[in-house]
Amino acid sequence: MSVLGLRNSGFNEVKIMFNDIVWFGGDSVLNTLKNTKYHTKMGYIYLAIAVLAEVAGTSFLKATEGFTRPGPTAFVLVAYGLAFWMLSMSLKTMTVAVVYALWCGAGIVLIALIGWFLLKQPLDLPALIGIGLILAGVVVINLFSNSVRH
Repeated sequence: MSVLGLRNSGFNEVKIMFNDIVWFGGDSVLNTLKNTKYHTKMGYIYLAIAVLAEVAGTSFLKATEGFTRPGPTAFVLVAYGLAFWMLSMSLKTMTVAVVYALWCGAGIVLIALIGWFLLKQPLDLPALIGIGLILAGVVVINLFSNSVRH
């Protein structure tokens, strides 16, 4: 972050602006926004977009044939770029541990379903049980964890 300005606010406090974030003696406007329901919902929206973009990119990986086909390769790179950008946006309001757990868990379950139904790659019972446990972990985090917001 680059410092855009440093000036006296008139209340014996120094106001430092870093891009769009303004700190007043240690508290930031962003920290206030982080605790609102809207801001947390946006974190989930960004995370959902990240998961869908990552799943789309991963679904097309085989079509790149080792990144030798330009069309599918471009799609995969754009999808992964979007996925990581949205993942970073969700980290503005959610903890990295929870975001990564949800991103990985949802991605694994969706890719397994795509593999099974669209790519005709069936799963055996141990694979289904393992995926069920991953899905259960995602549900537990979303329903019972207080660690979502930081």
